[in-house]
Amino acid sequence: MCWLSPCPPMLTRLVDVRFVRYDGVVKRQVVASLLGECGGEIRLAVPFGSRFHTLRGPWTPPTAAIYHFWREGWHNVCTIVSAKTRRPAFLYCDIHAPPDFDEERLTVIDLDLDVIVYPDRSFRIQDEEEFAANSIALGYPEAFVRGARAALASLTESLRAGRGLFTTDRFFSLAPDEAAALGLDLPPPVAEERAREKFGPTRASD
Repeated sequence: MCWLSPCPPMLTRLVDVRFVRYDGVVKRQVVASLLGECGGEIRLAVPFGSRFHTLRGPWTPPTAAIYHFWREGWHNVCTIVSAKTRRPAFLYCDIHAPPDFDEERLTVIDLDLDVIVYPDRSFRIQDEEEFAANSIALGYPEAFVRGARAALASLTESLRAGRGLFTTDRFFSLAPDEAAALGLDLPPPVAEERAREKFGPTRASD
């Protein structure tokens, strides 16, 4: 499904999603289900029970997620779905370099900055100090620094003005294929078991 224009459906397949530091170290990795791509927007589903591999070790969050990436974009929009309400709770937007996507793996260079967005469009910026420190410690190219700052400014201005990606509240609702991919048409224990059966454990070092 495309929110801007109709696109043909595609067969669901698994994608290895990796957020890496500028030095190549994997910060976060998870296997997601590719829902489709339209107009440069890539949609991925991470069901309840999915296991992330992080710098601190394996982690299974109590939430599910729908990721929206753009091939030329410097940030994503991730809809976080509550296990309690089974509805979108908030958005988590990572600032990153444009993704490298080869249909089987999607990799982004994570540039530290994050924006948490609430249903009323209020937001909170995170990790500005980490971005400033890593810009020096990891030697971010000037183009990356400019790109990250521009992406943050564009994202927050769109939120304040209710324009661009945030003209509507589409990220706070789920399309039918997104809800189905997250198992929201199944009772919670069954949905979580199905996710474990389908995705299983993965390793960040693969």
